[in-house]
Amino acid sequence: MRTHRLSPLVLVALFFVASSSRAAETVSFQEGDGGAYSSTHATTIADNGINLGTGTVVSVVTFSSQALIRFPDMVGTNPGQVPPGATIVSATLTMTLSQAPNEFASNDIREAYYLWNEYTVTGASYYANAAPQYGPIAGTLPVNGPGLPTSGDATSIVQHWADGQANNGILLHRRDPLSIEEGTYITQYYSDDAATVSVRPMLTVVFTRAPVAVEPGTWGKVKALYR
Repeated sequence: MRTHRLSPLVLVALFFVASSSRAAETVSFQEGDGGAYSSTHATTIADNGINLGTGTVVSVVTFSSQALIRFPDMVGTNPGQVPPGATIVSATLTMTLSQAPNEFASNDIREAYYLWNEYTVTGASYYANAAPQYGPIAGTLPVNGPGLPTSGDATSIVQHWADGQANNGILLHRRDPLSIEEGTYITQYYSDDAATVSVRPMLTVVFTRAPVAVEPGTWGKVKALYR
């Protein structure tokens, strides 16, 4: 009977492939797209103290308003979710402008640091939390024409969530001009309550799963097949 033996180098190669090789996967989240975990929250936090969680748009206004976006169920262990411990290759936030802005610039993508309820939060209640209320700039969302999608990088933010940090969503923030005399800039995007699904906020994530440890006894079984 002919026998086959695996060399130590082959065994090491097999272990490396089985324990560390992972193909990249892509998932996306957008309210109404049919995904089991695509629920989306969105609102504007404004200085006027009014809750705007049911509006069809969210606004970013210099000095007075920021937009909050959250995909609350995106991280988890089920198919269609980003698994805990994953390496985030890329995470892209896509928004669609609802009207022509009065100034073509960009808005910053930042991580929100406090949990909020879209039906109760106001600018006053969110900013009543101890500073800081949001993180550093992760990416920028360019401003283009009305009805057009625009996308920005949120990779570092989603990596925090995959690593176990609380998912409090994303804050869209307009960097203040040098002085108030330079003007007030307004950008409006369609929200999760927009009538058309395709213009609602969307988060697209490309990730690789964390390596799965191989039981030591497995290699004995593999070697036995080649004796």
